[in-house]
Amino acid sequence: MHHYRIYRTNKNLEAFFPHFINAIHYLSDDVANAYITGGELILDIALLRSLNDYVADEMSEQAMRLINRDESRHIAIDYHMVDYYTSPAYEERLKARPPRSMQDQAAAWRTFVHMLYHAQPFFRDVFFVPMDRMDPTGKRLREAFKRMQLLGMKQTVMKRPFARFMRTLSDLFNHPVTGSLFGNAIARVGGVEPRFMARLYSDADLGRARAMTYDELADEALAVKLGTMPVSSSG
Repeated sequence: MHHYRIYRTNKNLEAFFPHFINAIHYLSDDVANAYITGGELILDIALLRSLNDYVADEMSEQAMRLINRDESRHIAIDYHMVDYYTSPAYEERLKARPPRSMQDQAAAWRTFVHMLYHAQPFFRDVFFVPMDRMDPTGKRLREAFKRMQLLGMKQTVMKRPFARFMRTLSDLFNHPVTGSLFGNAIARVGGVEPRFMARLYSDADLGRARAMTYDELADEALAVKLGTMPVSSSG
């Protein structure tokens, strides 16, 4: 008797996907890149490593080595694009674009709201629920979100509107009054679970990250991914 199962595309993935595609068309490039970079960090630092440890067989190990080779390039490119989207060259490119029509502006706001609304259930089903089973400590997921938070706190990144929006949500969540009263709602708007809205880095981590180049930050993320740098115990 076999134990085959039919696997169907997750409904929350299907709901999120079209709005993410619309984001590429209607929102500024750095917004889509922020989600891509965040997804890569979760995938590489947390999900793939935990999946390999959970399965623990030779075939999985071989497959993971090939996957890691490609994924390492993805992280390097993602960080490079973050650098570009916060550069004067990108600002000049934005200024050179023709003004957007009222219809496009409305579509952009509609896309932004829909993407935020569907992000949390998508991340929960595709990333968080599997990770809670494979790594109940949550250590690797916290490390991935710590990398995202540090990247978002780079001075050049914080000039972008989406980064300022996410920083505002973080400040509200981590404030003793607004966080205790509205923490779950703030996390829902941010598209993640409350445990990942908490500040996961130290002041020393922040000072160090701000002094590093984007290439150096990418190299460090890769070192954590490959296990040559230990996952911190923050959070």
